[in-house]
Amino acid sequence: PKLGGRSGFAERNAACGRMICDIQISAKELIRCKSYNLSELVHQILKTEKIVIPPENIKNMYSESSQLLYLLENTWMDAKFILQIMCELNVLPLALQITNIAGNVMSRTLMGGRSERNEFLLLHAFQDKNYIVPDKPSFKKPQQDPIDEDDDLDVTANKAKKGRKKAAYTGGLVLEP
Repeated sequence: PKLGGRSGFAERNAACGRMICDIQISAKELIRCKSYNLSELVHQILKTEKIVIPPENIKNMYSESSQLLYLLENTWMDAKFILQIMCELNVLPLALQITNIAGNVMSRTLMGGRSERNEFLLLHAFQDKNYIVPDKPSFKKPQQDPIDEDDDLDVTANKAKKGRKKAAYTGGLVLEP
């Protein structure tokens, strides 16, 4: 489930140290499909139909035991479909091969991250050729150095120079967001 936000950082952080195989992410890398939701994947890969229960009907299914059992069986079928799709696409063996080639962690391979795998692959290739790889550039703002009291006169002169720069263009109309 999504934990909020767009970047997926919360999902990766919640699963830190655990291998989670999401067939939607894996299917996006392995097959071409018009939609990667479970119903479409079941139809395209397993050639069967998945029963879809509308979310507004789920609350009413708790009223009778027969309907609750139907809901439970449907949930079990969804889990079975996920396992069948995972086995049909050979997700885990392929992820293990990619992890061994790229030299990164398998949980990161299962989370997608194609650019990260490429980066690890290049880093290992450079390491094998005995190249020195520079550190990854950081895009954080540099922290200010602590100021001594002796440098007060120089600091005030530098602040005037380092202050806000003039605009590189003139005459532009700036609107509030």
